[in-house]
Amino acid sequence: MKENILKILLLVLLLGCSTLSGSFAQTMLPGQNYWVVETNLKQRDYTLVRFYNQNNELLYEERLTGKYLDISRPRYVKRLNLALRQVTRNAVAAVNQKNVIATLYHR
Repeated sequence: MKENILKILLLVLLLGCSTLSGSFAQTMLPGQNYWVVETNLKQRDYTLVRFYNQNNELLYEERLTGKYLDISRPRYVKRLNLALRQVTRNAVAAVNQKNVIATLYHR
């Protein structure tokens, strides 16, 4: 009986650890556009940034391969907020450009 419980606990622990990916978002007020940053916390080999409008509709998404954005650093938050303004100001051009965020981080 104890062995079965230990096996179940081990299985749950392994499944929980196998899905290590983090997702971070800015603090926002209701009715505002916002961004969400997703990255692999274990390897830190990519970052996925998504921008949403106030209706929670996806405006733009960009994957940065080989880049880890630590949003605890204020400069990254400022750049993401700048990219959000660019995307919301001209959503059609941003979608066609395909690298709004990458250009901000190569300055």
